[in-house]
Amino acid sequence: MEKWGVEDKKVYQENDDRFYLSMTKSSSKAYILLATSSTETSEYRLLDANNPAESLKIFSPRQTGREYDLDHFREKFYIRSNH
Repeated sequence: MEKWGVEDKKVYQENDDRFYLSMTKSSSKAYILLATSSTETSEYRLLDANNPAESLKIFSPRQTGREYDLDHFREKFYIRSNH
């Protein structure tokens, strides 16, 4: 779909229906955080908010049973995990 001369682009598709997808901006506003999570596992992908044409980068790959939350503030990443 094209609107005002801008074409939508799919940046990610989660193929595992056990996972939910959410997206937010980091506290620093430097990154767009794309989170995939299930009842016991999570994973984050990052997009540089100043270079949105770049590819998503996985922060830390999924490991069954490991959950974590991620944020970026004052040039540092902050992680809260069950491990």
